[in-house]
Amino acid sequence: MTRDEIVHYFKQGIGSGGFAPGSPLPVRRELLRICGASNVTVQRALNILIEEGFLRSRGSRGLEVAAHPPCTCRFGHHPAAGTRPLLRGLRGDRVNYSRVADLFSSEIRGAQELTM
Repeated sequence: MTRDEIVHYFKQGIGSGGFAPGSPLPVRRELLRICGASNVTVQRALNILIEEGFLRSRGSRGLEVAAHPPCTCRFGHHPAAGTRPLLRGLRGDRVNYSRVADLFSSEIRGAQELTM
């Protein structure tokens, strides 16, 4: 597997619930066997996943899936989490719900274009 394929594999696994939040990742030797890649390639992929917030380092105890990985809202595991980034851009005490609806519509259209 390439670095990008490893990143995609773990993002898919985390997003679909295959890797539960807070669960430890297999030890390095097992990761190398699963991925069929060099140690450097696997480490670079893991670094990307840590930087993006999907994984958390536990120091000498290895890696674990982040408690609230960023992708879970895309797969419906935490529906309310998906609204926070959209609402963050709205200022003031009153929320303009038509603006929120427009933001959701544009997000949905973008997702549909990516799948086609």
